[in-house]
Amino acid sequence: MRGNQWLRAKELLADLSAVAVDEQPAWLDIACADDPGLRAEVERLLKLDAEAGSYFADLGAALGQDDIAPTRVGAYRIAGEIGHGGMGTVYLGQRDDGQFEQTVAIKVVRDSVSDGLLARFRDERRILAQLKHPGIAYLLDGGSLADGRPYFVMEYIAGEEITVYADQKCLDVRHRLGLFREVCAAVAHAHRNLVIHRDLKPGNVMVQEDDDGHPSVKLLDFGIARIIQEGLADDTGDRAHLAGADPGSGPWRVGLTARAPTEYGDRLLTPRYAAPEQIRGEPATTSSDVYALGLLLHELLTGTHPFGTAVSTAKEMQDAILAGSPALPSVTARRMDAAVAARRGSTPRQVARKMRGDLDSIVLKAIRNDPEQRYVSVGQMAEDIRRHLDGDVVTARHPTAAYRSSVFLRQHRYGVATTLLAVGAGVVLASLHVSRITHERDLARTEAAKATQVSGLLVSMLESADPEQARGEDISVREVLDQASGRIEAELAGQPDVRARMEAIIGTVYISLGKYDKAETFLTRAVDVQHTRYGTGHPETLETMQAIATLAMRRGKNDEAETLLRQVLEQRLAQPQPDPMLVAATRNDLGAALVRQGKREEAESVHRAALAFATRTAATAPEAQMTARNNLAVLLVGQGKFDEAEEHYRDVLAQRRELQGPVHPDLANLLNNLGVLLSKTQRFAEAEALLRESLAMKRKLYDDSGHPSIALAMAQLATVLTKQKRYGEAEPMYLEALAMRRKSLKPGHPYIATNLNNLASLYREQEDYTRAEPLYHEAIAICREGAGPEHPWTASMILNLGQMYLRAGRPAAAEDSLGEAVRIREKILPEDHWELAEARSLLGAALARQGKLDAASGLLDAGYTALRKARGEDDPHTVNAKKRMLAHVPERS
Repeated sequence: MRGNQWLRAKELLADLSAVAVDEQPAWLDIACADDPGLRAEVERLLKLDAEAGSYFADLGAALGQDDIAPTRVGAYRIAGEIGHGGMGTVYLGQRDDGQFEQTVAIKVVRDSVSDGLLARFRDERRILAQLKHPGIAYLLDGGSLADGRPYFVMEYIAGEEITVYADQKCLDVRHRLGLFREVCAAVAHAHRNLVIHRDLKPGNVMVQEDDDGHPSVKLLDFGIARIIQEGLADDTGDRAHLAGADPGSGPWRVGLTARAPTEYGDRLLTPRYAAPEQIRGEPATTSSDVYALGLLLHELLTGTHPFGTAVSTAKEMQDAILAGSPALPSVTARRMDAAVAARRGSTPRQVARKMRGDLDSIVLKAIRNDPEQRYVSVGQMAEDIRRHLDGDVVTARHPTAAYRSSVFLRQHRYGVATTLLAVGAGVVLASLHVSRITHERDLARTEAAKATQVSGLLVSMLESADPEQARGEDISVREVLDQASGRIEAELAGQPDVRARMEAIIGTVYISLGKYDKAETFLTRAVDVQHTRYGTGHPETLETMQAIATLAMRRGKNDEAETLLRQVLEQRLAQPQPDPMLVAATRNDLGAALVRQGKREEAESVHRAALAFATRTAATAPEAQMTARNNLAVLLVGQGKFDEAEEHYRDVLAQRRELQGPVHPDLANLLNNLGVLLSKTQRFAEAEALLRESLAMKRKLYDDSGHPSIALAMAQLATVLTKQKRYGEAEPMYLEALAMRRKSLKPGHPYIATNLNNLASLYREQEDYTRAEPLYHEAIAICREGAGPEHPWTASMILNLGQMYLRAGRPAAAEDSLGEAVRIREKILPEDHWELAEARSLLGAALARQGKLDAASGLLDAGYTALRKARGEDDPHTVNAKKRMLAHVPERS
């Protein structure tokens, strides 16, 4: 065993000589990861080698031998040393044969390298000889010195590493992407010539400027590159057996070289820029270079390695890469220092905004753990970057209607893209906790042509909008859409497919603007055409059906929404390979519809299933998981499971602040939800702060002061103020919110009922029963009709009316109302739910006030006991239940 270990250590020592000294510990971390004894042996041999090298160097100097540093190589005079590594030294050469002047770089192999490394050196020389591309430092000459050591002469690059150059020149994101595309072109050329670089990193990508200051990229150091071909001769390459291969068709997995590698010999790499398969010791492919380019792009854009902030050793870096949980470029950008952002001509927030979406998706696709899930070629990656720069759809992202809309609008010269994207795509994605994460798989030519027509109409539509109508930074999206709606019928006559897509997009945006009648008109027309032309299972049809379900929920027609969403879910699951994100999105919406109908048990099952599906794609599509966690938390609050709900809310809040910046519809809704939870747990100060932040954000997002989302935020803030007995502040907010909802919603909408109920409760707290009672009755009537006679909201409003009667000294009327509330809650809530316990306690008090002590006693005791168990002894609900119970002890005795 000891002999075998020594032989392996000797092999490793030979390969280690090709690794830069400062990278040797990291290289050994990988090569000897599971064998500390082997590492100790390599380090012992390394120490002996260094001592021997020092001795013989001193001896050579004493004897006057100077063959290691030649003074001349062919027609070139050695002018100095540029650098040196394991295989040899690179010298600066000046041509002085009288033909012409030229500065070159000359790489000469060390005289003591192993046969394996000598072969590697010759590989590099041969590889460079076949690569002719302006982005690759080209080979000029090659041969052997008088002592037999091989050398080659190559182009001298007087430049800087790409990341250093970009920072020195303070290049913005667009110019950095332009440089990176040049890198891709050089690597793609190598791949077309059946060469994998295998060591792409900033130090091997240089940028130099010409006399006019124009930059150009140069790819260096093919020292560990591989020719992707079996049976390759030492000096020539017979490719006849690959004549039919397509180098651009995907990662090639044929033999690497004619020279059989040692067990560890093919693991010469820079761990920080190695692909997972390289770390595992598997053969490198073109996909390994794609991975390295993804790492390089992340660093070029953000100044940070995607795994760099969380690791400190090579072993930790290796583990992080294998785990495959890189930071999104936009997240990294939000955390960057102002100085780093300034070197990109921007601020951290602005850089993050530029990363979010396309560039996040491009980088993450390139650095997927599974090579099969990466870009199939470097050319495809470069094409996606071109598409991003040109404002086109990138293949790395799911082509949802919302995303396509944002791409179309991004091309508009007046810059209203941000407005329509935020309001027309972002709001639709998550407003009222309903995810809009859908995409299509059909990218045939007819679809591309259709998208082009839709894009052209949208851009034309936006160009007709007068930029002088802008308010602050925004142009009125509603006015733009109103103009478009009047043009669709005339301009798209005879083009039903394009018209249906346009109508679906515009209808979806109208939902976000709270213009439900207009949304219904466009969505209904669109889905009718899609059903006829594509069928129910087509992605566009399902997408529009889901939008109609969202509209139904906004209008309080939750049973209609449930029916539609079950149809959509059935179609999604019937696909040969159901998309986890699409399934999760539909389940999120279905769960929301169930919650609104009081079907909490079924809703919890649906939401947890949605979360499980969304978690599968959380690394590359975090929105689905965040929406699923938010929706589950909403349900948990209704079940009284406040601790679990709060954990979900706070985790998602931290994510949304990082990913979406300081103002976003999703963030505003989440702040609102968390504020409601805090209010229910008596943390009024923190709840008020969050609700005020949410309201301010919504006022900024929606230029229409009557938007339903603003009314919701105002009403919930007013509720917190009421609980703090700040009635003078709360009342005008309730009245304004009620007026807004009466204006924007149908008369029988349950949201109007909630506003009436809340206003009535405010008057009840002020003992103004004359004003409170008719509001309660109106609210209950609306809720019975709009939400259902056994809906949780209906029960709560009836309970509130009963509490008012109890306070007003009308115990018989209180008994009727509270008895009905108890009967409803017994049907829809589990036996141990705190809301049922509270209703029983209140009913017990109403009975006791009428002298019905036997019936009251059990209700008062049971209510208090259950509340104490569910909410704790010190909770206000429990304290009030205890007071009610003790107040009637004398009467019971």
